[in-house]
Amino acid sequence: MKAYLIGFSSRSDKNPSWIDIYSSIASDILKKYEGKVLLFGKPERILSGDDWERLTIIEFPSIEKLKGFHKDPEYSKVKELRIENTNGEMYFIT
Repeated sequence: MKAYLIGFSSRSDKNPSWIDIYSSIASDILKKYEGKVLLFGKPERILSGDDWERLTIIEFPSIEKLKGFHKDPEYSKVKELRIENTNGEMYFIT
């Protein structure tokens, strides 16, 4: 059964150079777990909630692959860059 990583985030302006490092490493690890970015962009705020800068939806072939990606030791190195430079929420959906 397919699984989805749904992320809402806003970047800080502390150090935008982290984005290139994160993207280049994370995209290779994403491929390793057969993750496919379905959608990213600015969500339209309709009624309530936080005004997030970015919504990302990534599809994986299974929840195991999704969790494998999120716990991957190589990804852990760049995940800290994302955590230090953004605020956000992340959900796993099956």
